[in-house]
Amino acid sequence: MFRSILLRRTAVPLVLCLVPLIGRANEAPSSEPIQEVIVTGYGHSLQTASEVKRQAEQVVDSVSAEDIGKFPNQNVAEALQLVTGITMTRSRSEGLDIAVRGFASNFQTTQLNGRSIAVNENVENGGVNGRQFRYDVLPSELVSRIDVQKSPTADMNEGAIGGNINVLTFHPFDLGTTASVNAQGSYSDLRDRVDPSVSGIASWVNANRDLGVLLAASYMERSVRQDREYSTGWQITKAWDPYFGGDTWTPTRIRPTIEQEDRRRYTVDGAVQWQPNEHWETNVDLLFSRLKDNYDEYGIDFYPGDSAVKPAAGTFTVSDGTMVRGTLNNVFTMASRETSGQRHDLFVAGLNQKWTDGPWTVDGDFSYSSAHSVTDDPIHRTRLQTYLPLTMDFTRGYEAAYDLITPVNLNSPGSYVGRRLEYRDEDSKDYDWGGRLDITRDLNIGPLSSLVLGGEYRERERDYFRRDLVSEAGVKGVAGGAFPSSLFQSFPYSDFMSGFSGNFPRTWLVPNGRAFFANYFDNSLLNAPLTAADLANGFKVTEETTAGYGRLNMKADLAGIPLSGNAGLRVVDTKQVSSGYATNGVTATPVRYEKNYTDLLPSMNLKADLTDDLVSRFSVARVLTRPNLGDIAPRLSISNDAPTGSGGNPNLSPYMATQYDATLEWYFRKDASLTGGVFYKQLDSYITAKNTQINIPGRGDIRITTLANGGNAEVRGFELAYQQVMTFLPAPFDGLGLQANFTHADVTTLFVTGTRTVRDQLPGLSNNSYNLVGFYDYGPFGARLSYSWRSAYMSGFGNEVSSDTNVDAYGTLDASLSYAVTDNITLTLEGTNLLGAALYNYGNTPTQAREIYYYGRRYTAGVRAKF
Repeated sequence: MFRSILLRRTAVPLVLCLVPLIGRANEAPSSEPIQEVIVTGYGHSLQTASEVKRQAEQVVDSVSAEDIGKFPNQNVAEALQLVTGITMTRSRSEGLDIAVRGFASNFQTTQLNGRSIAVNENVENGGVNGRQFRYDVLPSELVSRIDVQKSPTADMNEGAIGGNINVLTFHPFDLGTTASVNAQGSYSDLRDRVDPSVSGIASWVNANRDLGVLLAASYMERSVRQDREYSTGWQITKAWDPYFGGDTWTPTRIRPTIEQEDRRRYTVDGAVQWQPNEHWETNVDLLFSRLKDNYDEYGIDFYPGDSAVKPAAGTFTVSDGTMVRGTLNNVFTMASRETSGQRHDLFVAGLNQKWTDGPWTVDGDFSYSSAHSVTDDPIHRTRLQTYLPLTMDFTRGYEAAYDLITPVNLNSPGSYVGRRLEYRDEDSKDYDWGGRLDITRDLNIGPLSSLVLGGEYRERERDYFRRDLVSEAGVKGVAGGAFPSSLFQSFPYSDFMSGFSGNFPRTWLVPNGRAFFANYFDNSLLNAPLTAADLANGFKVTEETTAGYGRLNMKADLAGIPLSGNAGLRVVDTKQVSSGYATNGVTATPVRYEKNYTDLLPSMNLKADLTDDLVSRFSVARVLTRPNLGDIAPRLSISNDAPTGSGGNPNLSPYMATQYDATLEWYFRKDASLTGGVFYKQLDSYITAKNTQINIPGRGDIRITTLANGGNAEVRGFELAYQQVMTFLPAPFDGLGLQANFTHADVTTLFVTGTRTVRDQLPGLSNNSYNLVGFYDYGPFGARLSYSWRSAYMSGFGNEVSSDTNVDAYGTLDASLSYAVTDNITLTLEGTNLLGAALYNYGNTPTQAREIYYYGRRYTAGVRAKF
């Protein structure tokens, strides 16, 4: 009878001995022979990650590949969300970035094989951050392991108040001579289309095992669609003063929309390892990834608070200071089409040279990376306008689609008057390069085991360009019915928001944007000089950081308890130059700002092996996160939809924090653990907003929001995690396993943003989050069912006249099945968002319904082969 758990899907199976259950951990060992158990599949992935956590001297959590070319999820961010304390945000169904312990993605640093890497930007909507790594540019099939380092050491690159994410790719010395190919087809129920993907890894090591070469490649197609009914926000605006006296929250732009993308990602990864003798080791890593995204959006826009035409009121209902129902005349409305072609290139190169001789180790590392995000096909917006009567009804709550009722036929060209064509070109270049040198000396002097001294130099450059053009020649004022039928297309879907009841537009007029631009766009604008606004949008920021550090590693025995750890100090000097243009709305003047600052970042990590299976840790460190690059750029951006704008502040200093961690970890079996920890972070220079009123010709008074240091915040919480492969059960139930974790975080804040006092809120912080995973690996069969959930959180600050953005609690159910047909061939089936969950947003209160995002379900079938 097949008694051992053998799945044939791991390159290096982990051989374990059966050990007792939790309740029997202290019983005397049995005299019966110990049975060999081979744990593979997802259980092997958990055990590998658990061993990384157990052996580390600082607080670390990991996620590991199940096998060569087989990561637990198809997206790196989606795999990371299963790690304790991590939550994820999605972009049109695909995981995009992550938050650690409630700190948004800009508070994390992402490294590739221990090296800092450049960051791609979202050039679709003009948002510029510069610190938020896009995980959709990295294919998970090429990833071996990801370490989430929650407490730093002195030799780690600074920048992460939340956590440092180190993505490790496969290397030939780890794999030996082997190859793997993975082919899949993925089906989206909203797009009703099957997309192919294929990846492969080939590794070779010579007979002497002193030279290894690895080559990996991945190709992916992904068709996505997202249905939305949303408002860009709630505001107190002058347009409503005649009716509410200037103290009632009213909706701004309201927009049912379908967003669809066709993505293609090409990735090539290579590694060379050479170890000619016991003294020298050379490692070379290269990676290039290109994500191409053709974007197409269909929208119908209602502007009930447009200041150009005062809304004539019929009836209104106000609840808790918010207008939740209203009938209006002359509501400015647009049927719009937006298309663009975006490209995101990421190139990373690294060289590591290590020399060891007796007690000495010299480790040199050099890296270069570039990230280029550009609108290869610039954004084209075709907007056709009308004014119409509209009834809005938000009384059914933010979890229901709200009513938008009009007697006007929104599908008829005769209902519109041509307005204008908008064109936007964006180009974001990010460069990161530098090197470090570490010298380690084994000491073995009492408790002092070794000393590490090192230095690091890094240079970061962000160059951002944006140009906006508006062409109204031949379009403005022309009745839609006067345009030929070739300028319009059929609405692409018959099931828009079909899972949501309500009386709102399900179809509307679709302009053929390319045809409109071909016939009416004024091409002479492309050769016109950049406007003052264009110049003000662009910027260039460079950062030079020079760091020196020392780390003392310690091992000791206290009252029979083995202790280990490290203490160190990192001194980092930052030189920052921000250049761009300042504008008064008419003319632009070049500006350049320099800033220099030095920070001392001490850290200490202690680990106590209380028993053979009980580990405790304590860490304390001073940490920082530098401001977003867009926030320190001398730029000014004015909203098209509201009398507001935002500007950068080149004089910002970093976010600074002192953090504490303590854990207790029980590894009660070789295949099981129960761990818990508490954390506390005290931020003393949180960056907050301040408001300034300016007058811009043609726009009037504009409220400009910029940023300043000065806010204080405290984040505290705890984490619990349990995982176990039930090898103690009789066959066939000994293949069952469970993974569960829970994180709680709360925040204390008291600072002013604009003129508004903020209490106990930070963007991106969910008070509670958990993951629950059940899996089964037995014989050739494997299965996994996972549910990830996070509580509601505030995603963006508003001010006294603009609402916050709050995101409701969200959970998603994913599943996977696999069957090993032979030792070398495995069939797989995966499902994402099986419950069809949607994301819901609201403003300051749940009465201010904002957004419903629905991106449907996805199913993936594939075959994986090893040689």
